[in-house]
Amino acid sequence: MEQPYSSPVSVDHYGVLSLVMTVLGFVFFAGFFTRTVSDEKNVVVETAYAAMASLFLGTGTVFLLLWAGVYA
Repeated sequence: MEQPYSSPVSVDHYGVLSLVMTVLGFVFFAGFFTRTVSDEKNVVVETAYAAMASLFLGTGTVFLLLWAGVYA
């Protein structure tokens, strides 16, 4: 007998996850921006900041769209 698929994240948590992921994304973006305009240049660190900001902002956007009901 098959069981229906259930999401590992409860629908009730989409709004909170959206907020947390977006805030974390902006924190990493701020770190990336301050490293970019400073005199200390390091491509590896800047790439890591950019990747983390992109990951968190993208995930936050997906959870925001799920919470808003765009993807149902």
